[in-house]
Amino acid sequence: MVIRFISYFSAIVICQFVFVVLLAPAWTFLASTILFLALILIEVIPLSRYEKFKELFYEKQLYDPSMDLDTAKRVQEALLAIDPPETDRVKIVRRCVPASTLGGDFYTFVNKSVRKLSEKPKTKGIVELVDNQEDLIGVTIGDVAGHGVSSALVMALTSGLLGRIGLNNRSPAVILQRANIDIQKFISQSQISHVTAFYSTINLDRMTLTFAGAGHPAAVLLHADLTYELLEANGIFLGMYPDEVYEEKTISLAAGDRLLLFTDGIIETSNALHEPFGTKRLVDLAIMHTDREPDDLVEIVFEQLYKFREGETQRDDQTLVVVDIK
Repeated sequence: MVIRFISYFSAIVICQFVFVVLLAPAWTFLASTILFLALILIEVIPLSRYEKFKELFYEKQLYDPSMDLDTAKRVQEALLAIDPPETDRVKIVRRCVPASTLGGDFYTFVNKSVRKLSEKPKTKGIVELVDNQEDLIGVTIGDVAGHGVSSALVMALTSGLLGRIGLNNRSPAVILQRANIDIQKFISQSQISHVTAFYSTINLDRMTLTFAGAGHPAAVLLHADLTYELLEANGIFLGMYPDEVYEEKTISLAAGDRLLLFTDGIIETSNALHEPFGTKRLVDLAIMHTDREPDDLVEIVFEQLYKFREGETQRDDQTLVVVDIK
C-alpha cells in the first residue's frame, strides 16, 4: 500500500513538471491532481476494508476455552432448571449447588400414566378384564465422578438417558440396567470412571415407592410419626460393567411421608476438624423441621451446610431433592 502511494505521488509530481514545461493551461494542474487523488482513494478504501475484515475474521478464529466452559455451564443450568411434576398429592423441591463452574450432580423427573389390564372375578368360571390407569412419578438423582466439561457431558447424557428410558419402563432396576449399558459404552474410553444414581418410582394409586440404586447414597423416607427408613438397594456404579443387575425394592407410602434424595456432597461436607456432616445430621434437621414446607427445609439444610463448613471450601457438588406425599 505504501509503495503504491509513493508511485501515485511521484506520478502527480512528474505530470505537474511536464505541464509546466509544456506551458499547459492552469486547469490541467487541478484536473490531474484530482484524477490521481481519486486513483489513490480507489486503491486505499477497498484495501482498508479488507484489512478490517481480516482482523475481525482472525479474532473469531482464535480458540477461547472459556467459551466452551460457558456453553457447557448454560446447558447444565438448563437441565437443572427443569420443573418437577407437581400434583395435589405430591410436591417436589430440588436444589443443586455445584462446587465449581461445572458439576457432575443431576436429577431428573418422569411423570407418566400407565394403563394396565387387571382381572376382576365376575361370576364363577368367568373373569372380567378391567382397564386400570396408574399414575407414576419417577424421581432420579445421580452424581458423575469428576468435574469439568467431560463430567458435564456425561451428566447431560445420563440425565437424558434415565429420563427417556424411564418413560418407557416402570421398573427402576430395568431402567438402571439399560442406562448402564449405554453409559458404559460412552465412558469406557474417557476419563470419567463411573456414575452413581438412585431411581425411585412413586405409584400414586397404589401408594407405593419402588426404588433401585447404583452405588448412590441411600435415600431417606421420613414418616409422619418421625420414624424413618434408609432406602438401600444393592447395585454397582453405572458405566463400570455392561452386564450389571440391580436390586429393586418396594415399600408402602402414606400421607405425610417425606422422601429425601441427596448426593454425597451433602453428607460428606466436612468442617475444619474434618468431621463429615453425615446422614444423621440431615435426618435430624428433617425431623426438627417436619412441620415446614419442603422449600423451607431445603433452604435450612443448605444454610446449615454453609455454617457447618466453618469457612472451609466446598469441595463437591451438593444436591438435595425433597418429595412430600400429601
